[in-house]
Amino acid sequence: MLKKIFYNNKNLTKQTIILLIAQSISMLLSIVMDILNTKILGKEAFGLFSFINTLTFGILLFFDFGIFSSGSRLLALIKNKDEERSLMGLLFLITLLVGLFFSITIFISSFFVNTLFNVQIEKELQVISFLVFILPFQALIPMICRGTNLIFALAVYTVVPKVLYLIMIILFISSLNYSLSFILFCIAIIISSVALILYLKPNLKECEIHYQLLKDEIKNYGIKIYSGNILGNISQYLDRFLITLFMNTNLLGSYSIALRISSPLKLVSQSLSVSAFKEFTEAKKIDNNIIKLNIVLLAFSSMLLILFTLTIVKIFFEPYYFDINMIIPVIILGLFFTGLTQPINSFLGAKRKGEYVRNIAIISPLINIALNCILIPFIGLFGAALALAVAQFFNLVLHIYYYKRTIMELV
Repeated sequence: MLKKIFYNNKNLTKQTIILLIAQSISMLLSIVMDILNTKILGKEAFGLFSFINTLTFGILLFFDFGIFSSGSRLLALIKNKDEERSLMGLLFLITLLVGLFFSITIFISSFFVNTLFNVQIEKELQVISFLVFILPFQALIPMICRGTNLIFALAVYTVVPKVLYLIMIILFISSLNYSLSFILFCIAIIISSVALILYLKPNLKECEIHYQLLKDEIKNYGIKIYSGNILGNISQYLDRFLITLFMNTNLLGSYSIALRISSPLKLVSQSLSVSAFKEFTEAKKIDNNIIKLNIVLLAFSSMLLILFTLTIVKIFFEPYYFDINMIIPVIILGLFFTGLTQPINSFLGAKRKGEYVRNIAIISPLINIALNCILIPFIGLFGAALALAVAQFFNLVLHIYYYKRTIMELV
């Protein structure tokens, strides 16, 4: 049976494996970097480093504006390479403007963060703000590669920034602190993003035509995704902010590590969904073999994680072991549910069901936010993990409901 599933989707399986290998290497590099950062920085400084990550990427999630998902879908529909490069050029130009606006926002936020969260990082955020303009590109480029089905380019871009970052950590190991570590991370992304943009060879020909197409796509599709994702963006990082508020940045560091070493489970379904996105634009339903392949890969990955994750924590993150070992199995369960939704979410996006994706993106985060606010103050890290698992189960139920509605409409 497994042989038949893989054979019937040979090209898709090949692309999925390439991207999965790249994402697995990237995740392994991330774990190595966490090990180095925790050892070099210490528990308190690593907690501050985790908070800067949480704050920066938490704010970044609001700077999509429906542009990236709309651009990805338009690229999936385009058949001409010249038109692809022209649309890419427009997307990169818009993203540069978004990046500058994002940098200004981070700079302004530095004046309030010390008072709100009782941390002393104002000057560090002001320095970092001059480099974070690149982070929206890190969000856009995978969407461009998804829309154009440039899976190998995406695989390379997934790995290279981590390799560069790891090299720079080693080079600056004697003077490394939590702010310098984040600065090196941004520099690694700048180098990698510029290299890939040069490889893609974007241009601004027929910019006005593509601008109008993109504008219409954002209005009819992207803005629905974005408006729904607002709550999703809040809930995605709320648990970490609440941990900081009700506990401390040390425990935030523990929670961040637990999420990091459990997150490979998401890679399987993400790789499969990204590889299948262009195919979904013309399909009337998800091929049963893709669903079976996703379940098989998720089940196998879950077993491996349960077997090896706690051992990895004990060996490499010993100071955090007590905090982490009780929450990892619950987080893995939540990520298993997340993985089951990935192909469905990709299919709904390919079919321009922005309203359905928006509804899911509103209801699921509301559940997650409510559970986090109730559970974290009383049972701490375990409450955050439990909220994740329960919310992702309801997220799966909603995806199945709207998927069935969509295939009935396409008949």
